[in-house]
Amino acid sequence: MADRMAAIDIGTNTILLLIAEVSAKNQIEPIYQAQRVARLGQGVNETGKLRPENVKKALDVLEAYQTVCRAYSVQKVLCVGTSALRDASDRGDFLSAVKHYLGLEIRVISGEEEARLSFLGALSNKPALKGSVLVADIGGGSTEFVSGKAGKYEGCRSLNVGSVRLTERFFHHDPPVTEELNAFRNLLDQEFRKIDAISVEPDHLVGVAGTVTTLAAMALKMTDYDPGKTDGYELSLEQIRRLIRQLKALPSKERLKIPGLYPGREDVILAGSLILEGILEKFNRNAVIVSDRGLRFGVLLNEVSHENRDRKGVKSAVSSKF
Repeated sequence: MADRMAAIDIGTNTILLLIAEVSAKNQIEPIYQAQRVARLGQGVNETGKLRPENVKKALDVLEAYQTVCRAYSVQKVLCVGTSALRDASDRGDFLSAVKHYLGLEIRVISGEEEARLSFLGALSNKPALKGSVLVADIGGGSTEFVSGKAGKYEGCRSLNVGSVRLTERFFHHDPPVTEELNAFRNLLDQEFRKIDAISVEPDHLVGVAGTVTTLAAMALKMTDYDPGKTDGYELSLEQIRRLIRQLKALPSKERLKIPGLYPGREDVILAGSLILEGILEKFNRNAVIVSDRGLRFGVLLNEVSHENRDRKGVKSAVSSKF
């Protein structure tokens, strides 16, 4: 009998919801998915604190998701917070408010755990990927790099380069001027030196999270987002560069006319695109495999795995008494 569970991923830019049937054999059947932009991490890199207006947006989104979970008779809701909540000095106030008003417990996870769970989720429906795999999870506040082989997690590195964080730090004109773009790329070069230890070229490069799926949707000229078309799509370096040329020539509002780019990402998609381009160049890849699955899928799989181990432990304890 499959359990009906929900995972909520509270990121720097977006808050994502996944409701799914999860079987004891670690099979996930999505029932409902949603994402809303709350920009919870806006300004955190500069001030170290969450902005009240963004906290309000996040609370409204979480309340709406809670209503959806009730409508779908969800048995368990798992909430995780990532970069913005890791960095915010006043995250305790936010966690307390969510607990008080909504009764939801948020677990703020480390960059390493975020990477491991993203790897687990990204590869959950890609058993055909043999050999070494590198999963790149480009978020709003950070980017996680996770290496593995034959579907098994081996190690990770988390860098504080994300689409929101770097947009706020470098892009003060809309569209950005040449000096800002050069400074952005110089910073990427410096940060990427920190992952030289895992810079051996992988057999497969997989990209997860909103930047990658949005670029895939743009490359496919989608008017309505379809995860069935983006998941598994091979996005080439040339396509990424073509989109970068288009994006950097347009102000944010004009970018919304591009099919596949949806409101809430128009001002940060260029930064995310440049990060992805840098990753492909760093690992000498001509394309990235897009995964529509990521952290929220990994959260559910991890929970079921723990539950299964607990059940086996109880059975073993009972058996040992007889």
